[in-house]
Amino acid sequence: MEHHIPIQGLRINQKTDAEVEEFVHISLQPNTPECHPIRLLYLEPSEHYYAPVRCKLEEVNLLHGYKFKALSYAWGDPSITLPILVRGKHFVVTANCHAALLRLREIGELWVWIDAICINQLDNDEKSVQIGMMADVYYDASEVIIWLGRKEDERTPGDEETETLALELIDQLCELGKDSNFAEYLALTEGEDNAGKKFEAFYSLQKHRWFKRLWVLQEVAVARRSRILLQYHTTSFSRTLDAFQVMRRYSNKYPVALKDFLRHNGGALSYGPQMQKVMERPWEMQLFRKYYSRRLKQLKGISLSEVLLSTRKFSCLDARDRVFGILALISSETVERINPNYDLSIRDLFIKTCWAIIDEDQSLEVIHRAGISSEAVAEDPWPTKAIFNLDMESAILNVAGHQVDIISGSMEFSLPRGGKATQRWSKKAEGYNYWRSKFTDYPDGRDPYDSWTRTITGDYVYRNGERIRLSEEYFSIYRSASLPRKEVEENNASIPTKENVFEYEKSLDQAVTSRQFFVTRSGYMGVGPKALQEGDMVCVIAGCNVPLLIRQEGDHHLLVGECFVWGLMDGEAWEGTNINVSSWKDKRFEELTKEDGLEIFRLH
Repeated sequence: MEHHIPIQGLRINQKTDAEVEEFVHISLQPNTPECHPIRLLYLEPSEHYYAPVRCKLEEVNLLHGYKFKALSYAWGDPSITLPILVRGKHFVVTANCHAALLRLREIGELWVWIDAICINQLDNDEKSVQIGMMADVYYDASEVIIWLGRKEDERTPGDEETETLALELIDQLCELGKDSNFAEYLALTEGEDNAGKKFEAFYSLQKHRWFKRLWVLQEVAVARRSRILLQYHTTSFSRTLDAFQVMRRYSNKYPVALKDFLRHNGGALSYGPQMQKVMERPWEMQLFRKYYSRRLKQLKGISLSEVLLSTRKFSCLDARDRVFGILALISSETVERINPNYDLSIRDLFIKTCWAIIDEDQSLEVIHRAGISSEAVAEDPWPTKAIFNLDMESAILNVAGHQVDIISGSMEFSLPRGGKATQRWSKKAEGYNYWRSKFTDYPDGRDPYDSWTRTITGDYVYRNGERIRLSEEYFSIYRSASLPRKEVEENNASIPTKENVFEYEKSLDQAVTSRQFFVTRSGYMGVGPKALQEGDMVCVIAGCNVPLLIRQEGDHHLLVGECFVWGLMDGEAWEGTNINVSSWKDKRFEELTKEDGLEIFRLH
């Protein structure tokens, strides 16, 4: 259901809604090498902020160098809309778009490009063409304006104070610089009564939903100049990103100090996984801006699979935009394999994208993303190359591999949020006790509790914002963190510091949140998608660097997802069989024989 919300008695004219003619886009000229047609929006000036928005659309050739600004914004709830007049005719936009139009008009920005208005969203053919031109639009714009003002609500006097506080902290962080430490920040803000309020305002800006939107990555990557527009202020986007980068550094290197600061100054704010995730998104944007080559019109040295992986934290309304929204950032050869086409079903687009990735990477690593998404857990590629055959018509991917084991039982992880609760959960070791009820010895002869510790942490530590394999030193610390304090003291183990505990909690959060613990018939411990079932096969596939859970379904197989199985993560599964890798490692799929010892899985 569509809702129209009032803003201070907004009326666009004296006619009733039934009497106002609806605006209909006129078709654009065909897109040719000599003519790249787009529409530009002209905002009619007004002396009154909340006066009805009146505008017109003009078709222009992007190649002719017209001067205009491009708006980058979050669409907002599509069911909540407000009316504007386009050439005197009724047209509705989302409330956030309407708020941006009011503010743009106030500062005198009259010629602008706004996707929701300048593209006919009801015409899939036009959308497909215009989406392919968006990178050129944002590149050719004299400036990209990023709207981070209020969302659906009217602006209030409190907005100005909040924005001022956020901008003051941005100035302070930029003054300290990207190599500063948190002690320098505390020294700079010592004696400030509003240090906590500044952080709250700064964090409020950082968690604006614009930073979650997938499309904005290409918009800011290709832009030659960009600035942030707020309800009352405007500021440099680059400078704001620099400030976010400084705070991210504090978060990664001084988490305990930041946590203590917020405990005393942060009001309702608390430091934890959610705040860390919010701080990561601007960092991804910074990387895209850094690696985008305007000369090559793509990210330098980054493949389609890597871009898809790095953008998984960002959101889009149409699932197809998960791919279309990043095409401007990848090589033209790969783009030609996909091409924006909104008449494609999600299924068909998924198949085309997977095939493009497999062909580009010459690897099957992408298929472990096709189940329920999670972090990859293998650090080094296994000593096998991809051997596969794709039947595009039936959407069957035939892969070669080996069934290692079968799931015999599982239990849910119920990881609580926050500090001591997380540690108490790990010390209960419910999964370990579940394994103990079935087995005594681990299949590879390693200590079972050590295997449990590595399983629930994914065998990784998150330190200074980086994800690295557990060293023996860190494994010892993590094992101590998972044991009751009495056992730690009895074994003369080192007691973890606050920083160690914090890193341990992050490893747990990353490895087991929204995941399921399982054991195999042979006695391995593992972690996999929640959709896993008893009887699912644990398989290793040539060209895929993590084990996969595969389910037999009639004459084909279902990919459940990737999994972590301690003892099978570094190529041991191939070593523990009679399969001679050297006999087939250079073969094509069609050349495989029974003597090669591989099984064929028909993934549908």
